[in-house]
Formats: sequence, structure tokens, C-alpha cells
Amino acid sequence: MRAAAALLERPHEIRAMVVAETQAQASGAAEIRLPQGICLPPVGQYAGAVRAQMGTPHWRPALVQLGDADGVARVFSDAEFTPTPGSAVSVRFFSSAPA
Repeated sequence: MRAAAALLERPHEIRAMVVAETQAQASGAAEIRLPQGICLPPVGQYAGAVRAQMGTPHWRPALVQLGDADGVARVFSDAEFTPTPGSAVSVRFFSSAPA
């Protein structure tokens, strides 16, 4: 993650579409469809940040879980992050997080 951030001169960032609210939606959780054809970190958990592309310009702290080949990731943030299915979000990856 540090090497990618150094090359980019910013944290690695993706844009994704919310496909579902998770059962923990009240706590700011969502499933996102990962874009195809871009570089992503390996499967695992990452400390990062998330923000809706419409509405709020503020980044919220987040835990991002990248699974194996299903193309969906889970994002967990605080109650201020209230995505709805079909909305676009930006996700930044800062570092690996303990499992």
C-alpha cells in the first residue's frame, strides 16, 4: 500500500457502485461492486476511507474487506455513511488491517 501511495502521490482510490446495504446498514455498512480491469490490493482487510460521490465531500474512516473473485467488497464506516443501492462511492486504501 505504501509503495502504491508513493507512486501515486496519494492513497490508492477506486470508485464503485453500492449494490446492497448490509445487515449492519445502520452502522454505515454496504456492499460495493468492484470495477473491472484496475489494480486492486490483494484479498484482505484494509484501513481506509469512504465517501459518497454525491452529497457529502467528507471522507469517513472505513474498514474495507476485499474477498476472493466475486467482484464485491464490503465497506464498514460510521453512521454518517448512509449509502443506498445504486449510489456511487469513492474508497481509499491506507494500509492492511488485522483480520
